[in-house]
Amino acid sequence: MLLLVHGAENADGPDSRATNAAMVAHAAAYPAAAKDADEFTARLMRLQPP
Repeated sequence: MLLLVHGAENADGPDSRATNAAMVAHAAAYPAAAKDADEFTARLMRLQPP
């Protein structure tokens, strides 16, 4: 499993398009909303950024 850390340097620099694409693909494959969570955490997962 590939672990990506927000703000971490990588081979292509801190704002790599490839890294961002990998994070988007991972989020699409493993959506937080599909995971079991307590009510408080479930509410946090449904929040949308402004």
